[in-house]
Amino acid sequence: MNIARSTAATAVAILLTFFTMPASFTYAYSATTSAEPSTSDIMILVSISGFNMVSLAYPKAVAKDDVQKDIACLVNETGWSVSNVNIATESDSPGHLATSADFMFAPAEGNQPGYLPIEGIVTAFKNLPNVEIVYMVPPNFRFIGPQGGEDRYAKVLLKPATNSYEYDIHIKDASFGKFVVPAAQNAKPAIETKSQPKKSSVTAYVVIILAIVMSAFVYILMIGKPTNQGRCKRS
Repeated sequence: MNIARSTAATAVAILLTFFTMPASFTYAYSATTSAEPSTSDIMILVSISGFNMVSLAYPKAVAKDDVQKDIACLVNETGWSVSNVNIATESDSPGHLATSADFMFAPAEGNQPGYLPIEGIVTAFKNLPNVEIVYMVPPNFRFIGPQGGEDRYAKVLLKPATNSYEYDIHIKDASFGKFVVPAAQNAKPAIETKSQPKKSSVTAYVVIILAIVMSAFVYILMIGKPTNQGRCKRS
């Protein structure tokens, strides 16, 4: 009984740590696993390894109402059911504030195994010139797409790594309705994440942290109401 209580208490502490991480956490991941620091207008970290979690990181302070509208737009465009939303604005460096949001989600039905849907995410944030999406995936995930590509509307660059796939999207023309990933010039066959080269030990460290957080949910029942209304454009 004491062991169970101790384990549950540890799980609570881990969850509280995750949901109160500073806004700079997601950008720190990008900066330490890339050759150059992130210059994106927003970074979306999506974990589909075990429990489904999302972290949004803005490089500056953003009003809570605007973040809520962004999340509502994500729901509308992706079909996700979102719960346990936490929004925080904190100092990530002396004299600089940045906003982050963390939440759990249930994916839309009908997703093709091995395909990482970025279309709805890009559509939701098409008003931002540079969008960065990082999918954290389970071991032996058999990736089938999407690949990178470019057309008149956007340029999509794919950066695969161990247990993660990073998409850097540059919006050139936001007049499109629903985003369609540009066709890749040199399509690649399906690959498993275990064959991907390592970017940095930090990637593995992030995966371990997420795995610990996910396992903690075995001991805790978290209930939240889904967010399903809102506008895609901020007023």
